[in-house]
Amino acid sequence: FGYRSVGRLHPDFHTLSVLGFLLGGGKSSLLRKKLMREQEIFHSLSAGMSNSFDPDLFQIIGVPAEDIEHEKARQILLQTLDRIRADGLPEQEMQKVINRLEIINYYSDISLDNRAEELCFFAALGKPEMINEEYDRYKAIQIDDLNRCAKQYLDLSHCSELTYLPAEEDKLSV
Repeated sequence: FGYRSVGRLHPDFHTLSVLGFLLGGGKSSLLRKKLMREQEIFHSLSAGMSNSFDPDLFQIIGVPAEDIEHEKARQILLQTLDRIRADGLPEQEMQKVINRLEIINYYSDISLDNRAEELCFFAALGKPEMINEEYDRYKAIQIDDLNRCAKQYLDLSHCSELTYLPAEEDKLSV
């Protein structure tokens, strides 16, 4: 699924970035934990968006488990996203993501190459001072911000879907 998203300078960018980590950015992310480990619906699952200057897509990409039909996996994923949009996200999960970003930020500061690359990126945006504000933007995110963005951006009316299915002869040879 590709949901219409925002560019790097939009006020919701950092919140959507955290939402991507929270939903599908690691083994303990919500979708991977629920739909891969607990229910074994998907073989692989990820969520997030790129660091693009321009408006982009918030992507959720999944490969169903071998014994799960595509449409069943699709429906379960959509139902899970609907529940997240309706019930909201757990605050403790958000805090885990913020802590993880703090560690990433700390270690990226150690490398001079990383800092130089980030500075060039922000300079290309016309805002080199953002290099010093980046982590503070993540720390300022509240659970209400995440829930608002989940409701606003993870809406099927703003979504494009691309499905790759194996050819019938490929299914038979597996």
